[in-house]
Amino acid sequence: MKNIYYYAEKNGLSLFDTGDCQLCGSQAKRGIFECHENFCLLSEKLDFSDPVNHLSRFLCVDAMALQHPEVHGPGSNHLHLTRLYLILVDNNLWTYKKTPQLSDTFNAIKAAGYDPLIPPAVKNRGELTSYDVASVNEPREIIHHIRSWAETVFHAYQAHHPAVAKIAAEFLRTHY
Repeated sequence: MKNIYYYAEKNGLSLFDTGDCQLCGSQAKRGIFECHENFCLLSEKLDFSDPVNHLSRFLCVDAMALQHPEVHGPGSNHLHLTRLYLILVDNNLWTYKKTPQLSDTFNAIKAAGYDPLIPPAVKNRGELTSYDVASVNEPREIIHHIRSWAETVFHAYQAHHPAVAKIAAEFLRTHY
């Protein structure tokens, strides 16, 4: 299985385990590794099977992936940003069933040719990070912070909104 080390090496990136996160700029003490720990901690703090918290899981995954794209597969950037578009702009109530459908839609578009999604500059991928969200303990506040985190990440990628709007429209046309 490919992991963050594989993609970091492929992207010529050395991962640091001290100081601020070199990708999102969070005030972590153990770099990107603390970002990932914070991300996992959110799963422990919230019951994502609860319908009230359900959407937060997707927002959290997408925000995390888009702030750290150098340690994920490059094709996933389109999927994460399009899903954020569908949730935040189209108010789509996302379910697990929809993710493979969105992936199929993007794969069809990709086969016809597409422009790669170039992330914003390092540390300019959203004003909030997993560090900010993990510092909150009250469930309702966590949900609010996760949404705010996802919104700031989505805004940071605004140059790509027209491209993902087309993917979203095709997804909705073919699946709903």
